[in-house]
Amino acid sequence: MIVLTSKHKYYLCDVSVDIRKDFDGLSGLVRSYLQRNPLDGSGYVFMNAQRKRIKILLWEGDVFSMYYKRLEKGTFDHPIVTRGGDHYSIIYDQLAMILKGIKWEKIERKRRCKIGVLRDKIRISMLCHSKNYILNMSGLKPKMNTLEK
Repeated sequence: MIVLTSKHKYYLCDVSVDIRKDFDGLSGLVRSYLQRNPLDGSGYVFMNAQRKRIKILLWEGDVFSMYYKRLEKGTFDHPIVTRGGDHYSIIYDQLAMILKGIKWEKIERKRRCKIGVLRDKIRISMLCHSKNYILNMSGLKPKMNTLEK
């Protein structure tokens, strides 16, 4: 059973592919075009020319799995991937948005809380309102921000 999670790395092929290709055909494309090893545990994402069909090839340690999705209306968004650095790499959030039909290039990420552990206390830095809170046995207490003093 194929499970797409954020623990996997994903690579998006930037050219259209004959979606009739099977495991061997797609793994051959991974080796020849993407110049990667299809047995490395990453997910490889392929779309057809009309962007109505998508296949994801994933090696699960002992077997290939394939996810296939076909749209009746509309198209999948194909974000621009660069060949620099980590070739054709996309993150799980981008893959999920592609599969759900969301144009991820227009999405703005908001700052979220960061959680860190400090010795015997758990400190939660809340960036949402520029205040820091310390969680101890008595609960949340506001801590003055150095900029507000």
